[in-house]
Amino acid sequence: MPNGTEHDLGNITLRWMVQEIIASQCGVLFDEEALGRIGIPRTAPPPTSEDDTTVNKLDAIDAVQPLYDQLVLNKLWWIVEGLPLVYCWQDVDGRWHRQIRFVVTP
Repeated sequence: MPNGTEHDLGNITLRWMVQEIIASQCGVLFDEEALGRIGIPRTAPPPTSEDDTTVNKLDAIDAVQPLYDQLVLNKLWWIVEGLPLVYCWQDVDGRWHRQIRFVVTP
């Protein structure tokens, strides 16, 4: 990978999200040097077919990388998993409701 950045399964999703943000022209600015280090085509000029080929090659490599489950690697994350969350919503009458829920992960 360019500049020694490691391959990672999460890079595929990250590249897609950044490309979608760039394509939307919503005004989000990125550090182009950092994008280049993880194989995301530069924001200007528009990506070329060469960029698409590079991304496809990187996706193929990243797709076969091992999974890393942080809940297995670092047991302290289970504390965060068990914390209750505040859930707020507004009903059809315009009244706000607030509820504390425990999120149970499978």
